[in-house]
Amino acid sequence: MDIRRPHSAPIESLLASLQPVERMLAFARSRLRPLRDYDRRHQSDLIHTLDTYYACGGSLAAAAGRLQTHRNTVLYRLRRIETLTQARLRDPQVALELQVALRIGAALDE
Repeated sequence: MDIRRPHSAPIESLLASLQPVERMLAFARSRLRPLRDYDRRHQSDLIHTLDTYYACGGSLAAAAGRLQTHRNTVLYRLRRIETLTQARLRDPQVALELQVALRIGAALDE
């Protein structure tokens, strides 16, 4: 299921055109590596949960609806994400960095 909003494509196009690509990928990987590693080891979906949460404007209820899961499941996953990244998801700087990392990944099919 594609959770991207219609207006997110321009940012992804912009990111895909920036250079050097290696530097952008390094940024995205450094922010998302703990989540990707966890997802790989546990066959979980933390990256998708985080992307959906931000796409829903930080609404647990809306994210749960899109993910077709219980609100508490989303809350549990977000807490796990905070633990793995050692960051507070509601911190504006953290939110911006993670969202940019997610968009870089989408733009570059990472």
